[in-house]
Amino acid sequence: MPPESVIRSRQNPIYKQIRSLLRRDRRHKERAFLVEGPRFIEDAIATGAEPTLIAVAESTVRAGQPLAGRAVRVFGDELFEGLSDTVHSQGTLAVFPIPTLTPTEGITPFLLVVDAVQDPGNLGTLIRSASGAGVTEVVVLPGTVDPWSPKTVRAAAAAHFLVPIVSSTVDALGTRIGAGMELLAADANADTSYDNCALTGPIAVVVGAEGAGLSASVRALDPTPISIPLESGLESLNAGVAGSVILFEASRQRRAQANSTKTPDSS
Repeated sequence: MPPESVIRSRQNPIYKQIRSLLRRDRRHKERAFLVEGPRFIEDAIATGAEPTLIAVAESTVRAGQPLAGRAVRVFGDELFEGLSDTVHSQGTLAVFPIPTLTPTEGITPFLLVVDAVQDPGNLGTLIRSASGAGVTEVVVLPGTVDPWSPKTVRAAAAAHFLVPIVSSTVDALGTRIGAGMELLAADANADTSYDNCALTGPIAVVVGAEGAGLSASVRALDPTPISIPLESGLESLNAGVAGSVILFEASRQRRAQANSTKTPDSS
């Protein structure tokens, strides 16, 4: 690799472009975000997404690496550290356009609504679980950490490319609820257990902020509170785990309903 092909200046426009995407405002203006780590990048590409740029630290460049052939730029190790959001970087990151996915037509609406969740790890876990549980859309309300932040993206492990993620106001959510969708909210103090609820119809499951719970504006929509019974005196689960438990119960019920309505094989 010729020395002149390695980017070493902080004034380099490519370096500045990538580094700007560490900021929320730039991600949303550019409609682009960062995915770090070769495994997550490969998983994203496997969904059909295509990076516009791949940055690699000089020390990680190897002959025949799987990301070769794309728009790869090599950075000096010290300079690359200024692009990475991790303590121990894997030496590879990529710029991807923010996906514009839409819910599959003909599927009963199954929404995850995230209300002012502040921890990016919790939000990433919720997005990953939403994808695995068959959620049709993740709705992010004001006050929630940016779903496209590097920490959230790492926690979701490429699930951002598999489920539609949209930002919404509470008023817009209320309009959808008024159109016949049931709103349920995770609440540790609720009398009704999540597994005693019918979760096969059009539903929106709300997960509120860590500690504070639901915002006043979401409570004004009068959601049905549901709880997760806990043993051993444990008071609560974190937002990512609690939301995931409820989502997969809804997925189980929907799968059971679909199996029960299948026409028996006549052969």
